[in-house]
Amino acid sequence: QDPIRNVSSLHVKIINSDAETYVWKLVADSDPEESQVVTEYQKIGLLDFDFSAFEKENLEKEDDYKHPFLNLLIKTWFGDWRQQLAQLNDEIENKVNPTRNKKRKMRIVSEHEWWKFIGILIGAASIGKGGSNLWQKPDRRSQRSFSDPINLGLDGQNILSHDCFKSIRAVFPFAFYDHSNKNDPWHPISGMVDAFNRNRHSLMASSAIIVSDEMMSAFRPRTTERSILPHLSFILRKPEPFGIELKATCCSVAGVLLFLEIQRGKEAMGEAKYSHEIGGTAACTARLVEESQYCGAKLRARKDAKQTNKTLKFYHDAWFTSVRQMTYIKSMTKDSEGNPNGHEFVGALKSNHSCFPKVELENKMKDYPSGSYLVMESKSPNGCKLVAIGYKYNARKVLCFLCTKNAGSTRPGKPYECRYPDKYGNTKVRRVVRPALISKYFEVSDIIDSNNHA
Repeated sequence: QDPIRNVSSLHVKIINSDAETYVWKLVADSDPEESQVVTEYQKIGLLDFDFSAFEKENLEKEDDYKHPFLNLLIKTWFGDWRQQLAQLNDEIENKVNPTRNKKRKMRIVSEHEWWKFIGILIGAASIGKGGSNLWQKPDRRSQRSFSDPINLGLDGQNILSHDCFKSIRAVFPFAFYDHSNKNDPWHPISGMVDAFNRNRHSLMASSAIIVSDEMMSAFRPRTTERSILPHLSFILRKPEPFGIELKATCCSVAGVLLFLEIQRGKEAMGEAKYSHEIGGTAACTARLVEESQYCGAKLRARKDAKQTNKTLKFYHDAWFTSVRQMTYIKSMTKDSEGNPNGHEFVGALKSNHSCFPKVELENKMKDYPSGSYLVMESKSPNGCKLVAIGYKYNARKVLCFLCTKNAGSTRPGKPYECRYPDKYGNTKVRRVVRPALISKYFEVSDIIDSNNHA
């Protein structure tokens, strides 16, 4: 059922299908209440790790090199790598080798080979090469390229032979199977994701500003439509549009992912926590907020923050943003007087515009010039204070944003830099006014996509 709208020049009244009334009033600007401003933590980053090993003089030591990059990887590894290696070798000995003749039997993987294999996977991204191109032999005419050849094999840099790499790659996924939960159709990867989340919650002290977005783990089928995976997603706008979809949160300062949730398909996600109460989209957002708040649990400051319900700030992608989501999650914590006292939220708003004056803002601002913006305030039936912003960074499109009252100021902040060529082909820059709250949004909003590109 469509909402009922009564529109005047300064007020917008919206009544949704549940008979809840939202009255949006035009204001000059919106500022957070002084006592409710979100404050940043003093310590942000990985806990219990000595970063002095990365200092130049320590990296250049040959006789006493501490392998800081490997130690950092082990510190942030998802799960017990020795147990995973043992599980991999168990698969080789009990499943792979019994099906092969004596000449084709595979050796068990040593600890050195395990980390060399993982190092090649990580290093290949920065080198910009993959597959057989990592084992190039320059004397072969067919393998010549514009870039310098690289050979990681025993007759090159003596890291790992190509045959050994291919053998490990064929069985590597079995190291992460969660055999304790075989009834879960996602058990080949769910244990790895759960271990990742536990590691981040314990050891990664996050900023008070957290970003939410979706990301893709690419899938390239070989002989079957979906392999053994029960569900695959396709999101055209992503760098890798086809694969396993994950909803994620990320620290806005360190750029480190904090929490991942596998999207298991419509039916399975419909049974997840909060879904029956507030619907799938808002429920997913609530779970991400709940699981990624106060990361760095080993740190005393995070324990104190959890006990006192310290307010954090979340920046959401448009998929997560709606009036219903913000009012519900903001109300999950209340103050002594029963008023909503949860975290603060900022999000771009596109399709989930129920109870939001999107149509009115777009119509009102249709002929406004670039750099214009309108601010409206409202209060939900449960007492949550909301702010709606319509903003034009160019003369054509109105961008809509929704936030809670204390998420930030709508006064002019860092301007948008519009670059364009002049009549001589030189690049010119024009600075376009935009609210401080939106400036910060665009500063951090692509941080999860940066992880996805990597």
